[in-house]
Amino acid sequence: MSEKKASGGVVLIMAHRPSAITECEMLLVLDHGMVKAFGPRDEVLEQTVKNSRQIRSSSAEGKVGGVS
Repeated sequence: MSEKKASGGVVLIMAHRPSAITECEMLLVLDHGMVKAFGPRDEVLEQTVKNSRQIRSSSAEGKVGGVS
């Protein structure tokens, strides 16, 4: 994924796991097909996820799974 982004490509990821979005710059959150949130990853996490600080700190520490 890093190589694709570095060469100017776009990567689309559909995920439920926090570890899958560690390299994402932007997030789009859908709820029953409706846009719930869109924007920079950290801002979207702050708006939509109760444990967003734990997810960000875990991914910064390199933990697999996002939270422990």
